[in-house]
Parts: sequence; structure tokens; C-alpha cells
Amino acid sequence: MANETKVRFPGPSNRTTVIGRTGSGKSHFAAWLLSIQNFDEMPWVIIDFKDESTDIINQIPRVQSIGFDDVPERPGLYIIKPMSSDTDAIEQWLWKVFSHGNIGLFFDEVFPLGQHNEAFNTIMMQGRSRMIPVIVCTQRPTNISVYCFSEASFYFVFDLTKKRDRQTVSHEIGIPQDYNLPEYHSYYYDVGKKTSTKLLPAPREGEILTAIEAKLPPTRRTL
Repeated sequence: MANETKVRFPGPSNRTTVIGRTGSGKSHFAAWLLSIQNFDEMPWVIIDFKDESTDIINQIPRVQSIGFDDVPERPGLYIIKPMSSDTDAIEQWLWKVFSHGNIGLFFDEVFPLGQHNEAFNTIMMQGRSRMIPVIVCTQRPTNISVYCFSEASFYFVFDLTKKRDRQTVSHEIGIPQDYNLPEYHSYYYDVGKKTSTKLLPAPREGEILTAIEAKLPPTRRTL
């Protein structure tokens, strides 16, 4: 990984935004971020709009599938796979999560929620007090909620192709528009410490999956 002695990484009270085009290493790195979260102590739910079998999150062992009626109580990793047309259902489910609290959320792509999902925006603004850490990933930062920027404690920015996306990131975080990164590298910005640096690629997929599996509690039949 990166020079970890000089940077902090997200914990159970943070909002984190990971940005990058398809193939930039964004999803792989975000999976590594998930691997260091506290799903051995509280439930974390992966919201997977893409549902692509080759994605690393769909290779994670012992993830329990849930539906819109389920709000998990036990530690572990869970996954919900909404369709892009399920915007009302996912919003109602997010309100349940907000009311319950003590659940981590991982959005493999936050774009389908749009910019005005009230439940999501409320979680981004107020979820910290309810112990709802959030990791959001996106390849199109111009079309996501402004709270993914204003409420984030950490940013990880990978390569972006579109000029408008680069302009958005530059405006919100201060990264130069003409930045050039080696493959799978990223920019890191810590809002609290106002520090930034470049990060090396995340560990290999096998290492990430092994770390997650070692941390997962035994699978139970009940949520």
C-alpha cells in the first residue's frame, strides 16, 4: 500500500468518497478500504447497483444477501442489489437504516441514487451521530449528491477522463485539473488534517479477500 505511516485511513465514524473512471482501480481500492472497517463489530451493507460478477465485491466470501425489508442486526457483511428503477425502495430502506443506526454503508456506485435522495443526504449529513459510516464510489462526480463532497472526511481520487469531472474534483478538493497518475495510483486528501499525498495501488485482490474472510464472523441464519 501507500506510505501508511503518514496518512490516516477511514474508520467507523467517517464518510469517504472514492472517485475514478472505470478501470482506474477505484473499486479495487474501495474494497481494500472496506477490508479495514469494523464489520467484525457491526453490520456493513454493500449497495451494489452494478451487480457485475467480476467485481471484487462479488468475490467476497460469506456475504449475506438481503432485501429491502431487512435491516441487519449482527456483525458481518451484507449485500443488497437494487435495480436502477428501485429508487423509491432504496430510499425507504435508507430511512430504516438511518432510524436504526449502527450500520456501515458501502456504495459501489452512488450515481444511481441521484443528487436529491433525501434519505441518503440525511445519512451523509447526520449519520455520524448515529454511527453510520459511509464509503461511496463514483465514476461521475458531476452527477452525485453535493454531500459526497461537503460531508466527506477522506477523498481518494483516481484517474478521470472527462474534463468536466476533473473540473468538479478540482473545485471541490483542490487537486489540479491536469493531474497525471500512474496506473492504479490515487490522490489522497484528509479533510481534518488538510493534508494530501499520492498513494500506491491497493494490495492484490487475493490479499484483500483473505483479509476480509479472516475478519468475518461465522455466518448465522438470522440477520
